[in-house]
Amino acid sequence: MLTGLAVLLITAPVAHAQAGEPVTVSTVVGDAGSATTTTVMSAETVTAETVSVQGTLSAGSNNVPDVQISVAAEDGEVVGTATTDSNGKWSVVLEEPGTYVVTIDVDTLPDNVSLRDPERTSVTVDVSAGRPKGVLFALADSAAVSAPGRADRLFDLFAAGLRLGLIVALAAVGLTVIYAVTDLTNFMHGEILTFGAIAAWILNSASWGPVWPIVFAGIGGVVLGAGMGGALELGLWRPLRARRTGSVAAMVVSIGLALVLRNLYQLTFESSPRPYREYGSQGPISIGPIDITAKDLWAMGICTVLLVIAALLLRFTRTGTSIRAVADEPALASASGIGVNRVILLVWIFGAGLTAAAGVLYGVTNTVEWDMGFRLLLIIFAAVVLGGLGSPAGAALGAILVGVTTEMSTYWIDTDLKFAVALVALIGVLLVRPQGLLGRAQRVA
Repeated sequence: MLTGLAVLLITAPVAHAQAGEPVTVSTVVGDAGSATTTTVMSAETVTAETVSVQGTLSAGSNNVPDVQISVAAEDGEVVGTATTDSNGKWSVVLEEPGTYVVTIDVDTLPDNVSLRDPERTSVTVDVSAGRPKGVLFALADSAAVSAPGRADRLFDLFAAGLRLGLIVALAAVGLTVIYAVTDLTNFMHGEILTFGAIAAWILNSASWGPVWPIVFAGIGGVVLGAGMGGALELGLWRPLRARRTGSVAAMVVSIGLALVLRNLYQLTFESSPRPYREYGSQGPISIGPIDITAKDLWAMGICTVLLVIAALLLRFTRTGTSIRAVADEPALASASGIGVNRVILLVWIFGAGLTAAAGVLYGVTNTVEWDMGFRLLLIIFAAVVLGGLGSPAGAALGAILVGVTTEMSTYWIDTDLKFAVALVALIGVLLVRPQGLLGRAQRVA
């Protein structure tokens, strides 16, 4: 499959223009919708403080000319426009650093060129002076694209499902460990996932942030997510337990807190999907019949390592033994000298950290959005129930099965229905095995 990438590079022109080389800039004068003017600037007039948006559009091996690009501020006012030249190049100079929305006018694309993702016509970027930033639009030349065969398509969907399942498994293990120890059905678990992704994005991509590499930003997001779990336990759930709040009331509290956090994310992070600074788009790597990107492979590998570490910690360490003891019988564990409150605090930190890691990796493989955790919450719960309530291994197995099922079902049905297929499969399994795949059957008097 031959595809093109439209690479939009946000940087100071002085870093790329030679002395005396003209740089074409289109700016909007006055209110939005007024006439545009075109300015030609030489490299001598561009300083390191100049903020610009520039790039090249290409499809396959061909550059794409005469395509309209617009840049708007956060309030929607257009602050610059440009048209790609015969080499597919364009440039817009901005007055100041900040957050901007870069939009490609798909109506100006040639008839044989289209966006690979038709819904991704706009990208929100944080622009800073003298700091390069890449934003990618993936274009496809219909004359050069051939449809993959059935087997190749199924293998690709299996790989995508495995990637989704491993990411969901991290969050599902975090959820089921917290449930096993506290008996809390935590509906704000998805917001912890979102918090980890947004925290990493701020550390990596925000113009006012430290701009750490994604590896360190991801670790920072996990640490902050784990800290969020510990803060919630100390500041909310422990006082509620001390007042003997029932499990149903605690569940309602988690629903209310989830609504508050979700709306707070929307107000502060806004609704536009935002990628991390690195690895916004990559070409696929062919592994036998499977085409997969390097960032997806890294995400799957990291998920596998984290799941193995979690399993070893729960199974073979003294802390893991204490966690399993408190999960089985809190009163007996307390009588045996185990600090139940300390174990619960460690479980919240551990579970929230795993969930934040899932958010960071999901943001790497896709984009960061304010409601990403809420959209994944249903399949996280499905994975936990399918694997068996309170079973970390079952949660991981259930997540992988749910991920593969949802993605592979899109070969036959519309993508909007893929989660419904996972829920139908969940119902079918529970009719045969009510306790879940690895859950323990319980006698009810």
